[in-house]
Amino acid sequence: MKAYTIPLSFCALLLLSACSSQPSGPQLLAQSQPVEIATSETQRSTPQPLDEQAFIQHSQQQARTQIAQELVGTYQSQANAGLTTTLVLNADHSAITRYEYQNGDPSLIENGFWQQDDDGNIQVLMTEHDGRNINALRIFTVDGFQLTAEKEIVNGMEYQLGSHGLIVQKMKVETSLVPSDKQATQGLVTALTAANIAGSNQYNAQVDATLRHYFKINRTDPKNNRYRWLTYDLNNDQKPELFVLTDWCGSGGCTVLMFENHNDQWQFNSRITQVHTPIQVTNYHHFGWRDLIIPVSGGGVPAAHHLMSYTGVSYPLNASTAPVTSQSAAVNLFSDNISAAQQGITM
Repeated sequence: MKAYTIPLSFCALLLLSACSSQPSGPQLLAQSQPVEIATSETQRSTPQPLDEQAFIQHSQQQARTQIAQELVGTYQSQANAGLTTTLVLNADHSAITRYEYQNGDPSLIENGFWQQDDDGNIQVLMTEHDGRNINALRIFTVDGFQLTAEKEIVNGMEYQLGSHGLIVQKMKVETSLVPSDKQATQGLVTALTAANIAGSNQYNAQVDATLRHYFKINRTDPKNNRYRWLTYDLNNDQKPELFVLTDWCGSGGCTVLMFENHNDQWQFNSRITQVHTPIQVTNYHHFGWRDLIIPVSGGGVPAAHHLMSYTGVSYPLNASTAPVTSQSAAVNLFSDNISAAQQGITM
């Protein structure tokens, strides 16, 4: 059987755009690398589109009997190839999938329904994509607060969701929001002692290994990149996160990478662009992670301080698009205002 390589996003949207001459939006339905798609010989043997009405009726019956209510909530993927996927499983067994693009392209929304099968898996059927009809089924395995789908069946055609599948993590339950300087937060956390923490240009083997792993998974050569670093606990677990100030800079600021401390290993969490220093750490939080205040200027953006709130998975990508704030905080990270290009570690 002959096979050829084609991006999943294109395959899926071909089915949606076949009936329309209008150009579609960003051509990406799932975070995926190009995958092997079989020729038409195999495609003829793929299943027919799922019976939507039967699926919806079964989902609504499960909602009435409150089956799998512990799985109700919002799930979100890590950003991959500039895309974040959010899956909302509602108590009435309706479902929403939202695709958010970090390059500023409009988000895409899918609506549908979900149910639990006899094996404990979660079946999610999307019936509407960006205002158009679709029949797209994903079957997620459940592992604690993580859902994983390896493939999807779109209008009867089966596609693999990349080499690792689509993985979404359940976001922590939000507490009631309280006002703070006209901004919504989830309230106060332990007050911080005032501190000015300078960046370091001293080699550290664990920091270097963490950063090299980041370059490896992003298939990028680390050679000649420069950086400064520091550690600070953002989520009150007494284990410091790793901040890396890179020399990836433009007129609007530089890029900062943040790695979460997980079992004493740093794992990539957030990439924040358009950053000037110092970064301030506040006494307010979202999802247990402290809000950050980042100065932004240049690149056509008026000089201001912007409030960065944790989304449940990461901090927002672009500091310049976050809300402007008049708040200030007592803790300053990279307080020396020395850039990585000036005095950074060269990889």
